[in-house]
Amino acid sequence: MVWATLGPVNEPFHEAMRDTGPVIEWATQCCERKNLDPDGLGMQMFYAADRGGHHGHDARDRDPRVLPVSRPVPDAARAG
Repeated sequence: MVWATLGPVNEPFHEAMRDTGPVIEWATQCCERKNLDPDGLGMQMFYAADRGGHHGHDARDRDPRVLPVSRPVPDAARAG
């Protein structure tokens, strides 16, 4: 799923995005604050946000294909 979605939105992208619900659900659970190592990179991101380290700009501002794992994949991305 990861490698096929790094390029253009084409047939390999659509094929990789089919049936991704379980993977997205698993990744979402892994990234929840309560499941992170207090010394790990994921928790460091939460700490930065707690300190006001997020300035409202993220990858979604630059590329609409970038999706947060906490949201379902839109039907358009699944369509082949």
